[in-house]
Amino acid sequence: MAIWSSEGSAGELTIKIQGRFDFSAHQEFRDA
Repeated sequence: MAIWSSEGSAGELTIKIQGRFDFSAHQEFRDA
């Protein structure tokens, strides 16, 4: 159970991090 829960959290965290990186890149590009 712990492993399954950990994998699920890691997957969601990865998606959130990727979204933040893309958002930050667009923000920096607009400011530049």
